[in-house]
Amino acid sequence: MKIAVLVDENGNAVSYSNSGFLKLYSLKGSHWQSIKKVTLGADNGTNISEIRDRIHLVMEEIEDCKVFIVETMKSLPIAIFDGYGITVWNHKGIPNEAFNFVKEQEENKVLKTKSCCDSPRCNSTCSPNAGEPDSNYSPVAFQNVSEGFYTINLAKVLATDRTLNSKQILIPFFQGIAFQKLEIICDHVPKWFEMEFGFLNLQFETEESKDGLCHAIVHPKE
Repeated sequence: MKIAVLVDENGNAVSYSNSGFLKLYSLKGSHWQSIKKVTLGADNGTNISEIRDRIHLVMEEIEDCKVFIVETMKSLPIAIFDGYGITVWNHKGIPNEAFNFVKEQEENKVLKTKSCCDSPRCNSTCSPNAGEPDSNYSPVAFQNVSEGFYTINLAKVLATDRTLNSKQILIPFFQGIAFQKLEIICDHVPKWFEMEFGFLNLQFETEESKDGLCHAIVHPKE
């Protein structure tokens, strides 16, 4: 397992918006070893493109690491990191002291997900690789209406399994399925659509419906 941290010169976690040292640790036996250290400048991003550029820079440096510890981080970058399957942990002080606890919590999360997905009674769309592209991704919750056309009752799925969020359900589909149109039945359009659809090369519009729910029609940009 690997854990990435953003710290100051004294080894204390700093806010993601501050400059600091981006360090990568790997678990070797029972000890955490520092395997990489680079300087990360302050976050001066003023628009979504600049925010994404910094996130992509961090992702390049932390390689395949899926855990990132900082003192604080705003909700927008947290949502984007989450979409890439990277969990952000907040910690005050020296983050190394929390490594074993974080490791335990992350492993428990994976075991809980695996236990659910291995159950023959599981109707959840959960996946241990949520957020990562998968060419074989075909969850039961998505109905294939016709070639290239899909629908999902997102409101029903979220009500059935409250451990899930819309990103965990939809991002793997967007990244792993070649589709022409997806109709999403929901209580409201997820806020992250506006922020992420440019990067995903998608667009959407909403349609009125007599069922009292929102119907968002998603399709690739032409």
